[in-house]
Amino acid sequence: MKHLKKFNEHVAMDLAQDIANDLYPIFKKKKDKGEKITLGFFDNFMEERGANSELSSEVLNNLVSMGINIDTYDDEEVDYNN
Repeated sequence: MKHLKKFNEHVAMDLAQDIANDLYPIFKKKKDKGEKITLGFFDNFMEERGANSELSSEVLNNLVSMGINIDTYDDEEVDYNN
């Protein structure tokens, strides 16, 4: 039982990697089309699919390590007057 926490963490990391592997072609295609993938878009995407923030963060880290860059913001969200 003393290794249960470590086992659960390992399973969660494997799950996050599996999800990132599934999402990679989807997000790669969006990026190739010139679409922006912002943190807000990603958070909403994951939340709609029932992922908690910890899992979303792990998936995001995996996607970034795979070469999917997250855009800082949408052009529509920028207020150039301030």
